Amino acid sequence: MCKAAELVKTQTRDLQEGRSVDIVKKKDKTNSVKNEGDKVKQSDSEYLCKRCNKKHKPKSCPAYGKICINCGKYSSEWNFEIITSSPNYPRSNGLAERAVQTAKQMLKKCFCDNKEYRNSPIIGLGATPSQLLMSRITRTKIPIAKSLLKPKVESNIEPKLLKNQDIYKMYHDQHVKERDSFKPGQDVVINNGDGWKSAKILRPADTPRSYNVLNENGREVRRNSLHIRKSLNQYSPKPISNNCDFASAHKKVIKSIFTKAN
Repeated sequence: MCKAAELVKTQTRDLQEGRSVDIVKKKDKTNSVKNEGDKVKQSDSEYLCKRCNKKHKPKSCPAYGKICINCGKYSSEWNFEIITSSPNYPRSNGLAERAVQTAKQMLKKCFCDNKEYRNSPIIGLGATPSQLLMSRITRTKIPIAKSLLKPKVESNIEPKLLKNQDIYKMYHDQHVKERDSFKPGQDVVINNGDGWKSAKILRPADTPRSYNVLNENGREVRRNSLHIRKSLNQYSPKPISNNCDFASAHKKVIKSIFTKAN
């Protein structure tokens, strides 16, 4: 609306001064269709990647799934280990995900002030976050008696937390089945979000319930066992061109990997 008003003002001023005014044309739908087609063509071409600062095609970044060099230096200087969660599996980082969800709920419930959240008792504990942190209830916009604001240390909180965790685990394990284990060199299929693709198990990963696999493009990636299934078909890599013998090259790579492991 503001831009339209400014445009009208400038055009009226130009008319009064005797200048020429450009005609506002309607948006040409044919051009938009052509532009969309150009975008589709451009998506298949190379582009400047923000991860590796090199030009390559989409989904073919060599830095995918690897730890940043600067992050590695920082972790070695401060003597801590970087453990990444499983790709496409946020449940493996449940503690951080739950903390983010709690923070979002706090902002939704009380956009202006989060003191009401700190004074709301946690289910199963009977104590509020402010009582656990400061051993007292904090003041809010709701009127409260002075006697309730006196400090009081909450006891038996840890046994209640462990009891709640045991209850959650009991209900969760009722519908859980043990996942299949995989051996190095086994033919499998992996799910990258766009269907099940052929792959081969290289070795178990350092993280729990994860494996390093060789995907159909010849790249070594890490996947959770949830996204891996056994396959009766032989591993068939995706050929890049007709001129190169891609399958024989992959056989040499796999043979060298297994000989180093043994």
